[in-house]
Amino acid sequence: MGDVPAAIRHKARSVMVLVYKTLAVALVALGAPALLNSVNEPVVSLVETVLVSRVGTLFLAALAPASAMFGLVEEVCFAFSVAVTTALSALSVEREALGGGARAKLELAPPTEETTHLVTASVCAAFVGGLALALALQALYGPICKIMLVPNEVEALLRMYTVFRCVGLPMFAAANALEGAFLGRKDALTTMWVWLASGVITAGLQVLYITPGMGATSAVLFAGIALTTGQAYSFAMFSIIARRRGFLVLRSVFEVAETFSQSAKRAFKKLVDAEIISEVAWLVLNATARMTTYMILTTFATQFGVVPAAVNKTLLDIYILLGLCAEPVFTVGNVLLPRKRDNPEDVAITRRALFSIALFMGLTLGVAAYIACGSAVLFDDPRSLEMAKNLRVVVAVTIGFSTAAYATDGCVIGTGDAKFVGTAQLVNIAIFIAGFIFLQRSYGAAMSLQHVWSALLAFQALRLVEHAWKIREDEHALGLAIRG
Repeated sequence: MGDVPAAIRHKARSVMVLVYKTLAVALVALGAPALLNSVNEPVVSLVETVLVSRVGTLFLAALAPASAMFGLVEEVCFAFSVAVTTALSALSVEREALGGGARAKLELAPPTEETTHLVTASVCAAFVGGLALALALQALYGPICKIMLVPNEVEALLRMYTVFRCVGLPMFAAANALEGAFLGRKDALTTMWVWLASGVITAGLQVLYITPGMGATSAVLFAGIALTTGQAYSFAMFSIIARRRGFLVLRSVFEVAETFSQSAKRAFKKLVDAEIISEVAWLVLNATARMTTYMILTTFATQFGVVPAAVNKTLLDIYILLGLCAEPVFTVGNVLLPRKRDNPEDVAITRRALFSIALFMGLTLGVAAYIACGSAVLFDDPRSLEMAKNLRVVVAVTIGFSTAAYATDGCVIGTGDAKFVGTAQLVNIAIFIAGFIFLQRSYGAAMSLQHVWSALLAFQALRLVEHAWKIREDEHALGLAIRG
């Protein structure tokens, strides 16, 4: 009898080794391309920050509120990619079984009518959603500037920047929905090359036109044009490839015999039945809550002065870029876990392994953040560099928690629990705001970026604890005792 536990432990270790090998393959095949996809926008934003800082620290500080606003709306656009990926991953289970599980067959096989309708409806909904976001941002620009304490002298300048950025939003949202279609069919290479080309085009235009010798108006003009050009390119390329492969067909949504209203209602019902609308709604709440914290940070940093505002802008760009380096784990969880829902124990083991990888990534990227905060390349102004060095411990720890929490998001969303993520974030943002009120009342005029980033650290730590609790509770609910 004494050998039974040892045998069980040996079997458990063998299973975990197999799981890690499987995940290693998935992280390379799906995760690596997804990483290049996800860091495209943050890299472009960081390039913009570095170039604009050389035009002037004052202008960089002024640009920060607009960047925070678009960070929020672009996070909302990302929700379409995640929702479509999850839906198509679930739909493809039966297809993979019929095809013997061959990845190539899934990528190249003609899409079913259901897949075509679902993808096309999602892309149309994403485009309309992006258009609505752009119009709302323009309509609410004045009140948002007042809330975020944007100086009057730069408000008109930033209006021009937002107009150019808003032109690209509908295309960016639709491109994200198309990305989800490719990832849902386990084709990460196509998305990688499209986003990579888009990023190169955008960064190339930025480097070419945003130079220290130009004025603020020209810098804003070309910054907006460069980003919109890249988004238009990605939408055009995704659309062309999707149409060639047969899963973007407008007539599958808009029948000749139907009115536009009837077609729209039918498409909406399709998205509801596939749970895409529900998942997008919860993911939007999640993104809104998370990005609201960054907007609050930016608002307070603007109050602290030009140098703190400029430093905070660069730190947030580093924070978002390194945080999204967890995308491989997020994507693998979001793609693989829907295919394992019929085997709860397999789900639990895979999630536990992904969670361990997420913690490791948080540690390594936290170290990278610490190094980046002392870089003279990113902080051109000596005053900015000194302030960044004083903040690098709290920023590094915050990025470590944020990376691990974001990676674990995929482990939770992939099992159909986007509602949990969205609900938890609503609670978290309420706690975050309450914490800010407490800090402001406690420190008043003595409040600094150190206090602001400490509050963000607590917010991200809370996210990670919630996910760890959720994973453990799911295992207990299933009566599983996974070790390792």
